[in-house]
Parts: sequence; C-alpha cells; structure tokens
Amino acid sequence: MPKLRKIHIDQAVVGMYVASLDCDWTTHPFWLSRFSIRNAAQIGMLRQEGIQTFYIDIEKGRDIAPPPAPAAPALASGRPPHSAPNRTTPLSQEFALARDIVQRTEAITQTLMKDARLGQRLDITALRSISSELSGSLDRNALALRMVAQMYSKDAYTFQHSVSVALLLMILQHHQGAPHDIVVEVGLGGLLHDIGKTRIPLQLLNKPGRHTAEERQQMREHVRFSQMILDENAIRSPIIRAIALQHHERYDGTGYPLGLAGDAISAYGQQAAIIDVYDAITSDRCYHQGLPAPLAIKKIFELGKNHFDPQAVRDVVHCFGIYPPGTLVRLASGKLAVVKRHADGDLTRPEVIVFFDTVRNQRLKPESVNLAIRYGPQADDHVLRHEEADAWQAQLPDIQQLLLDSH
Repeated sequence: MPKLRKIHIDQAVVGMYVASLDCDWTTHPFWLSRFSIRNAAQIGMLRQEGIQTFYIDIEKGRDIAPPPAPAAPALASGRPPHSAPNRTTPLSQEFALARDIVQRTEAITQTLMKDARLGQRLDITALRSISSELSGSLDRNALALRMVAQMYSKDAYTFQHSVSVALLLMILQHHQGAPHDIVVEVGLGGLLHDIGKTRIPLQLLNKPGRHTAEERQQMREHVRFSQMILDENAIRSPIIRAIALQHHERYDGTGYPLGLAGDAISAYGQQAAIIDVYDAITSDRCYHQGLPAPLAIKKIFELGKNHFDPQAVRDVVHCFGIYPPGTLVRLASGKLAVVKRHADGDLTRPEVIVFFDTVRNQRLKPESVNLAIRYGPQADDHVLRHEEADAWQAQLPDIQQLLLDSH
C-alpha cells in the first residue's frame, strides 16, 4: 500500500510524487494524475488550475518538511490580530538588545551569502537561531525592533536588503498575531529571499545605473537560482519557499518567474512582494535616492491598483502606518517633530514629539503631541522633503534618543 499524504499547494516542492490530484481528471491540464513534480512550472500550473489540495506518495518522492518545534504554551494559541504588544522590557533596554540582534543578523546573513556564492552548504541552524531571537524581541517590546528597522542603514548590498525585508516581514506577521514559529519562518524567508543573487555575476549585480533589457532578464534568473539553492540545502518550508520564489510575482499576472496571478500567489508571497518593493524604493542606490516612508507608501498604493492584492496593501499600511516611528515631519506651524507611533483610527495623524521651531530657528522642550486630538482632521501637516530632512537632521538633536526619552 502506498503511503499517501494530503497536502496544500503551498506545501508543494520539486521532487514530490503526486499520487492523486483530488479532482476529476477532466478539470486539470496534466495527461496523468500520477507524476513526479520536476520543476516549479508544474506547481504553477496546479495553482493556475485552482487545485488547492492533492495527495502525494511519500515513498516515491519527497515528504513535506517536518513541523517546527511546538511553540511555548503562552504562544500556542497566538495573539488576536492587531493586539497591543505584550511589553515586558523597557523600550530603552529592548532597543539596545534589538540593535545588537540586528547587527548579529547582518553578520550571519553576510557570511551566509558568501558561503552560497562559494557553493558551500548553508548554516540554516545559525539563521534560525537569530530569527528566533528577533521574534523574541518583538514579543518583549515590538516598538524597539520597529525603531531599529526604520533607522536601519542599508544600501545596495544584497545581505542588507535581505535583513531589512526579514525585519519588516516579521514585524508585519507579529502585528497580525502570528505565533512565534510562524514569525521565525517568515524571518528566515526574508533573509533567504534573494539568496539566488549569489549566483549572479558581481559585475552585473553591482552595476552602477540601470540594467539593459538583456541584463534585466539575467537578473530575473536569481529566482530560479534561489529554488536551486533551497533544494540543494533541503529547505522545504512552504513559507520560506513562498517568500523566496513568489516575491516577484504580481497580482495582475505580470510578474515572474511563473506569471502567477490573484490567489495563486500565497499570502506570504504577496506580503513579501509589497515589502520587497517598499524596501527597495526607500533605500539609497547609486542611481536613485531613497524615498521617505510616506512617499513610498503612496507609491505602494499606486502599485496596489494592479500589481498587489489591495487587502495585502491595506494590511501592510495598517501595520507600519503612513508615517512609521522615527519619521521626521514638519507641521503646518513650521514646527519639526519625529513620529512616535500611529493610531489605528487615523493613520494620517500620528502621535509625534515636537522639538524644533523652524520659523524662530530654535529648539523646543520636547513635547509629545497626538495630532488627531491637538490639531484635528483639518490640520495641514506634511512630511519634509527628503533632502530638506537631511539638511535639518545634521543640526538637530539625536532623533533616536528623543524617542527613547519619550517612553
């Protein structure tokens, strides 16, 4: 008797043996209902045909990845979506811890990328351990890691982009109430989402300026290389694979490598697609200056009309706000402030710390102000232009310390 297991399409990986498609043979495009999955295109075809579940024979092909270790009892039931973080560590203390964890994450990820470029086996154990530490920081005081993520300095280096995407994905999942083990897997997915770029020639990867059409096609190959590296290292987690292999797919079917559309893209893939673009357009590159967060959010909304699932866009904006913590803003009065937090009720009117008067050119005693209450819905508050913010930043007190002192 064959050993059969029913799986979801998100769990499908190359190397599995399909024993039954759990549907009538006339409703799918395959000649046989029993076959080995030899490439990602077959999985994409299953998605496009709306096949959500099917049976695999685990004696003839790969099984699903073993389940993660059980979460601690307090996390087993998860948190309700959008619940307030369970803060057990003071912000200043957790901020220092979170910053240290992120620095170690960067070092581990950089080493991992070097190993991958040399064709060596990846140290997933170290990566999983540091991802677990990041998740623990979110549980102790989520605002600390949010601040670190917002102020994280990154440029064109792949490993820095990967760390930033991982942080943002983990913050999003934590905000939505995901249990610890899911937050960890999402973090791993973010850290590995561009691992295939280690097989792209460095002169192409680091080219100053925009790529030609031919070079863009070469760059697109990194997704296929990512799949190869995940397979070579027996990384079968459906969450990690969805993030790595689907973050360039688009909701309207115009993405790559499979041209998946709509719900054929997993929820993790849709979130990763949005955050990958958000991080790219807020980062400095040799051919463009990163946009401030509010303008980047506006761009994401525009792309969300076609490229992204509108609900996924709303989830991302609801989590990070239009003005993330640490964003420098100028009020209609000419006073400068730094965003402290955003309220769920009005994402355009965050709570800020006012600390400088640009009209009188003088510092003010830092004051925490809830714009929705103090100024009301008609207030004409706006974010500083990026270059203007840079000019002020050099003259002003430490933004990070202002935030820490306010809690």
